[in-house]
Amino acid sequence: MQQLFFWLWILFVVGSVATILYGIYRDVSRLYWKVVVCLFPMLLSALVVGKAVYRGQSGFKLGVDLVGGTILVYELDPDKELKEGYKPEQLAASLKRRIDPNDLYNVTIRPASSGKRIEIILPTGGAREAEKAEEAWKSVLAEAEAKYQAALEGQNLTAGRGRVERLVAEIVNRSEANEWAKLLKALPDKFPKMKDNKEAKLDEIKIGRVSELASALEKHAGGKREEIDAFIKENYKPLSDAEVLTFVKSLTGSDSQRRDFTTAEIDDIKDKIKKVGSLEFRLLANQVDDRAAMDAVRKFYNEPAKGDEFKTESERLAKLGQLPPLPEPEDKQNKTWPTTRDDLGPCSYSWVEIGRQERLLLGLNNDMEASGGDRWTRMAAARAKNQVELMPDNQTLIFSRKCENQKIPDAEREQKKYEYFLLCRDPQVDPDKSDERLTVSGQDL
Repeated sequence: MQQLFFWLWILFVVGSVATILYGIYRDVSRLYWKVVVCLFPMLLSALVVGKAVYRGQSGFKLGVDLVGGTILVYELDPDKELKEGYKPEQLAASLKRRIDPNDLYNVTIRPASSGKRIEIILPTGGAREAEKAEEAWKSVLAEAEAKYQAALEGQNLTAGRGRVERLVAEIVNRSEANEWAKLLKALPDKFPKMKDNKEAKLDEIKIGRVSELASALEKHAGGKREEIDAFIKENYKPLSDAEVLTFVKSLTGSDSQRRDFTTAEIDDIKDKIKKVGSLEFRLLANQVDDRAAMDAVRKFYNEPAKGDEFKTESERLAKLGQLPPLPEPEDKQNKTWPTTRDDLGPCSYSWVEIGRQERLLLGLNNDMEASGGDRWTRMAAARAKNQVELMPDNQTLIFSRKCENQKIPDAEREQKKYEYFLLCRDPQVDPDKSDERLTVSGQDL
């Protein structure tokens, strides 16, 4: 079909030139030129419209009034005083940057009602276009699974429609995890000293850290570095980002085509909008600066004084969708723990849940349950005992529990399956308002 339009364009250009030359060198009537002037724009319009109709979604982009969609209207809290210099256009721009920074979805965000309301228009694209796009994306996933069947080891890809970069990251991460597991499994056969060698702690080395693994083998296996490097190079061959990205783009044609929202994506956008209002900056607690709090939390979970009562309380909080419990701070009045740094001073701590993207990067996404990655296996064991685990790479505490939140739909709870939390320092107290902590509002973004 593309070739047909190409030849039609050639025919139009040649015909136009021939018609003009004929009119110039022949004695034609005024009617001839009138017909030419009327006919050329009609033919040109027919070609443009025909090609747009053929291209479908990437041709015409119908608005929400023609194709259907969702209009979200958010009103500013009337009980709160607006900051000096507040401009509704800036808030609309910050929402646009968070929701649709590359203008892939044709989202319209505009102030309404004297700037006290924000209107967000999300076109759904119509059932026919959504179905075509979904089928095309399923075809992309199927071809990617077939192409990288060996690297994925039969696992299905789950990246959402149009998420090219996420699809590439998913393929590469799974390839690295599977290749790393094979490498560790092959080590005892090559280096007999590594059989049942727990001192080397190879399972705590982060996936892909080849140099760190080679150093550990050189120390505990007694092999030559050149031999170790050659063995790792031969047995660890994960896919490269560039290779996978090139292949995926060959299937999709482009990673920046404008797309419409599905119903599930609209729900995701609502969640993003909620997070625009207030952002908090958190630092992970670590073994060096926050040892007192971390030791207390580890003892609180891994050696509970009253195990049955502690387990019951943890399950109750999980069903309510609340954060896991923490021990009572040493400074009960200020609710803080001492740190090892004078410039940092006492701090308070809380659990912060990890999002889906971070779980994927850490190898804790639900798909890893089938392949049984090292980190997943350790977290599953800790989860079964209701204990915390020390992350070996950044020396911070992580806690996992089964998702039993009764405040979310059953389908969402089943899809989420597990929850993961990292121990973080709370934001610093606002020096101007001692009862509030430092935050960044959506107006500041």
